[in-house]
Order: sequence, then structure tokens, then C-alpha cells
Amino acid sequence: MRKRKFIKAYKQFREPIYRFVYFKVSQREIAEDLASEVFLKTWHYSQTHKIKNLRALSYKIARNLIVDYYKKHKPVFLEEQSIDIGKEDKNYLDIQKALSRLSKNYREVIELYYIEGFSHKEIALILNKKDSTIRVLASRGLKKLKEKL
Repeated sequence: MRKRKFIKAYKQFREPIYRFVYFKVSQREIAEDLASEVFLKTWHYSQTHKIKNLRALSYKIARNLIVDYYKKHKPVFLEEQSIDIGKEDKNYLDIQKALSRLSKNYREVIELYYIEGFSHKEIALILNKKDSTIRVLASRGLKKLKEKL
């Protein structure tokens, strides 16, 4: 991959990747570190492999880094932190709490589809599943999320 194309992709994806990671780890510094590592790994991968969907690859790397992070560290939940919560933060916490009660499969698909805006096909690439499976998970997961909210 050429440097210019990567820089353009970095500018386009840095905020969404950071938001995705932050939503998972709930700590700004850790999210910043992991998001930076996503782009470093994406750059290194792009030097030796042809990439069909850079956005999907970046999220797949982010997802794997988050999994690795939680293998090494105990999760810290937002309700355990003492923070000043405004109305928007309260809505965020309600959604995050409801999402945390879903199975991992439903939660990931809902976050990638409804929050990050990926297509079913892109999510299938990220999660190594079939498109049809992603469609079913999105539909059922949304129904379960509505029940929990």
C-alpha cells in the first residue's frame, strides 16, 4: 500500500476506530494506545499483503487487540468508576449496560452494524462468519437489545 493512501485512510478511520475501541475499554488513554496500535499493525500488514477492504481489516485488528488486552487485564466497568454523568453520558451508559447483557455474538454485530455503520458483508469479513449469519444475528440482537432497554 502506498503511503498517501494509508494516510488518507488513517485520517478517515482514526475517529471511528478510536470510538470503537473506547466503547470496549471505557478508558481514554488505553483506547488511544490501542487505536494507535491498530494503525501501526495495519500499516505493517499492508506492506506485505494486498488489502481488499482496509476499513474491515482495521476493525478486525482493533477487535483482536481488544481481545488481547482483556486477556492481560481485568475489565473495568464504567459503573465502577467515579465520574460525573451528564444526560448524554447516562444514555451512553444505559446502552453500554444493555449491550453488556447480550451475548458476545449479538453485541459485536450490533456495535459494528448499528454503531459503526458496517455492512453485513463487511461484518462477515471482520468476524469470519457468513453474510446470512450476520443478518440473523443483527436482527435477533436488536430485538434482544430493545427488550433490555
